Amino acid sequence: MDDLLSSEILEKQFGPTELNILYQDGAARIITTSAKSNGQVLEISRAQFIPAGISKFPNVHQAVLAGTSMGTAFRSAGITFVRQQQAAYKYDLSANFEYLFGEDGPATIVIVSILVGPEQTPYAEILETYSPVVQWPNLQGVPTDEQLDSIKSLNGFLAEI
Repeated sequence: MDDLLSSEILEKQFGPTELNILYQDGAARIITTSAKSNGQVLEISRAQFIPAGISKFPNVHQAVLAGTSMGTAFRSAGITFVRQQQAAYKYDLSANFEYLFGEDGPATIVIVSILVGPEQTPYAEILETYSPVVQWPNLQGVPTDEQLDSIKSLNGFLAEI
């Protein structure tokens, strides 16, 4: 599963998708991924970029900041890209998430580390939240206190938009 992109999982279930940047600076970004067919939000995620990966792959990082998905940007540049899943579990989210998803019920939370290049340089740590309608292929683990804090932080951001 490390070589499968999240967009590939979503597109297999919902057809073509598009990425929308809600917030971004050089060190982090928050995005939604929606189904092109009906605009339904399938994912809300927050990426924290890691300085070592940014400095080693500055051109790809610029493509990411320009709105290209990470996996697509690295693959297009011919650079290996690994999604190392740390955890994936069902979790009841707040009304802010439910509003954006247009669905209620437990969402899927996926925590991944993005490793790139032959040395698997750390590029990003990502908290991905998937709509209750998304079927994630590999659930494992339970939330840590740090992950719950990250979810609460992302919820606070969503409350402001």
